[in-house]
Order: sequence, then structure tokens, then C-alpha cells
Amino acid sequence: MGVIGSSMAARLVAAGHRVRVWNRSAGRLAQAPAGALVTASPAECCRGAAVSLLSLSDDAASIAVALGRGGVIAGVERGAAVVDTSTTAPTTAVRLAQAFAEAGVEFVDAPVTGGAEAARRGRLTLLCGGTDRAFEQVLPVLQAVGHRVLHLGPSGAGQQVKAINQVMLAGSLLGVAEGVALARAAGLDVPAVIDALREGAAASWVLSNRASFMAARDFPPVGRLALHLKDLKIALESARAAGVVLPGAELVTRLEQSLAEAGLGDLDISGLVLAFEPDSG
Repeated sequence: MGVIGSSMAARLVAAGHRVRVWNRSAGRLAQAPAGALVTASPAECCRGAAVSLLSLSDDAASIAVALGRGGVIAGVERGAAVVDTSTTAPTTAVRLAQAFAEAGVEFVDAPVTGGAEAARRGRLTLLCGGTDRAFEQVLPVLQAVGHRVLHLGPSGAGQQVKAINQVMLAGSLLGVAEGVALARAAGLDVPAVIDALREGAAASWVLSNRASFMAARDFPPVGRLALHLKDLKIALESARAAGVVLPGAELVTRLEQSLAEAGLGDLDISGLVLAFEPDSG
């Protein structure tokens, strides 16, 4: 029931689905939408459900909730399907797919992109990996939470594409942060600069949705920097395995690592500008 998970649950309730929810920390269950039934464990949450969705912070959490004691695999029934919308390593997706296949359960890795704003409006893009059969089984449910639900290949393919997304996001984030820092250092009206460039050749999701945070020197944790850092490390591991060098992603990883070590990991990803404006935090 984090930022993304609670929004997806609300969209499912609004679409007329019967929804049960669970969260690792009980406090977040306050974000559960009206109409959703709160349960005591992942196993209870998934028991009898045709489709179960996970929305967690990292690989360890996905594995523990899916396969641990009292986890999803202990409650989900043969013939049902599990969708992991978390961002994990492709190898983790393959591991989960194999474990659920042995239990007679379909599995789809479906990391999301679009951010908290898109999640609230049901406008997420879901990047799916899995068998054709698994994808077809979960598609009607996923269409309630996202406006683009794409089948990109076998298990792990969704996570691989999400890693590529995070690499591209890193480049855009770096460019906008540098631009904002330069505009401020030049004594310009930063919001006016952002508005002037919003529809030009430099236009991007980051410029439209995160540059205003940089201009205001306010970084609400809409999309935490620490999570993007985690995702970039996954992408760099995939790049190393493929023999590809990603100098831009490596630079952003180093900058975000420094900010996280300074205790700023819970800031929004727009906090990357602090690497160039250290006195603005």
C-alpha cells in the first residue's frame, strides 16, 4: 500500500473488482482504498484470488513476500496468476516465474513507469514479461490500472525494459538538473526558463514533471532517489553482463550514491540537482 500500490488498489476497486490488500508495515494500510478488505498476511490476501499483484520496493522484498513463510505462494491456488509490478532484476523475475510454475501458477513481471501521478489517474505503462497464456490471463486486470499494458517477451523481459527506462530517465534527469543549476547560477528566473523550454527540443517528462521541484528547491518523495539508484544498479549489472558500457548511467549512479550517503535518499529523484547546487537543500 505504498504510493503506487495504493493507487492501483483504488483503481481496481473503482473498476468493480473485489480487492483484498496487505502491507508489510501496518501503518501503510491506512492508505488502503475504501472498499478493499484488509488481510493479515500475503497468503490470506491471495487465497482464492484469480489475480494477485505485488508492489514492493526491491528484490529482497519481492522474494520474501512471494516465496517466504506465509507468503503468496502459500495461499495462491493452482490456475491463478501472480503479477509483480515491483522493479527487480530480470533474474529475480525468472526465479519467481519458475517457483510459481512449479506450483501451477502463472507469473508475469510487470514493472510500471509513469510515476505516482500516472498511478493515481490509471495512466501507468506496464512492461510485461511472461508467457502468452499468463499475459492474456492478467490483461483485463492490468488494464484497470494502466492505459498501456505491453507484452515484451518471456519472463524477465519486462524487468529488462524497465532497466532501460531507468537508464534513459537518468540521462534526462541529469540534463535537466544541470540546466536548472546553470539557469540559477546565471541569475535567471528559473521557472520562466523551464516554461520557455517545456515544448522545445529539450522537452521531456523530467522537464515537465520534475524541473518545478528543482526550481522550488522542494523535493517531495513522489519517486524516491534511493529507489532510482537501486534501479540503476540493476541496469548497470545487466549492462556488464551484456558487455555494454553506460557512462551516463554510471555518472548518475555515482551522484545519487553520494546524495544517498549524505542522508538524502528519501528525497524525490529531482533532488539530483543538489549534486550541482549543494547549498540549495
